Amino acid sequence: MRVLVINVARIGDTLLSTPVITALHQQLPEGTVDVVVHSGRKSVLEHLPGIRKLIGLTPKQLWWKRIFFKEKYDIAIVYGNDQSLLKLARKKATYTIGFKQNDERSNRLLDCAVPKPNQLMHAVHERLLLLAPLDIQTDKLELSYVVTPKETAWAEQWLMRQGVHQVGLVGLQMASFPTKSYRDWPFERFSELVSGMLTRWPDLQFIVLGDKQSVQRAHDLSVAYPGKIISAAGKLSLRKSAAVMSHLSLYIGVDTGPTHLAGAMKIPMVSMYHCFHRGEFLAPLQHPYLEVVEHPALIARREAPMAELSASLVINAVERLSHRLPANHPMHPEQE
Repeated sequence: MRVLVINVARIGDTLLSTPVITALHQQLPEGTVDVVVHSGRKSVLEHLPGIRKLIGLTPKQLWWKRIFFKEKYDIAIVYGNDQSLLKLARKKATYTIGFKQNDERSNRLLDCAVPKPNQLMHAVHERLLLLAPLDIQTDKLELSYVVTPKETAWAEQWLMRQGVHQVGLVGLQMASFPTKSYRDWPFERFSELVSGMLTRWPDLQFIVLGDKQSVQRAHDLSVAYPGKIISAAGKLSLRKSAAVMSHLSLYIGVDTGPTHLAGAMKIPMVSMYHCFHRGEFLAPLQHPYLEVVEHPALIARREAPMAELSASLVINAVERLSHRLPANHPMHPEQE
């Protein structure tokens, strides 16, 4: 069976579909799975077991991809409501599966229109609903990402050049992305967090992750805590950033792409979620060392400030996690 998965999305949404790819690979061992992904997120799925071919595209490329992309498939599984992607699925596959669309014209492009759930569920469970028409089920719900040995070696050398020692390195993701900046935790809260953690674990170092919008935050934090803050903000590609993250003792971040990456790599982590996008629906599943910190508001309001989530809540989560970490971990109580 030849299967095409179409998921042109951001980093987090791309990673949230990796359990679908894993299930297809494991339960169709004689088949092939190709994936259409946004060109800018193609690297997220590189080296992932089960993918024969990654096809990157952007909306501007779609018209000629539909013409010159010659592969044919038995089944296409398409995520999203973009009619051009539905047309791509219809053109390339004998049988198309997707979520029920908002208009009948789009629904006619699907052989199987799966009804969207009428209540909130975790994003991974929701994506797996599109495998039900194939009678495929799975209990493997963790996200997947692969760091290569070459990338691991590069990251070790890069961290050495930054003056990182081996006592313990904590990654900080201080910002989401501009269109969802309400999910950002204020700089002052991060500063309180670093201060509290250094009181408890004085040998820790911190590395600020993220893109160019985190550069100023990293600079301000390094001024406040000289010798303790390293900045990778805006300096590294996605894969190089992930390789550096794979060396972290702990990751702490707001809800955004790198947080999904940390979850996929099983890095011990504390993740913070806004009440409009709760962790119960987005946090990594089947992660052995995870603490989820939810915004205290009981009603999902986009305008609720993340400042209402106190630094003490996050520090307490770090403390709880430290007791569950392996005994040889630098933040485990036995190592103090």
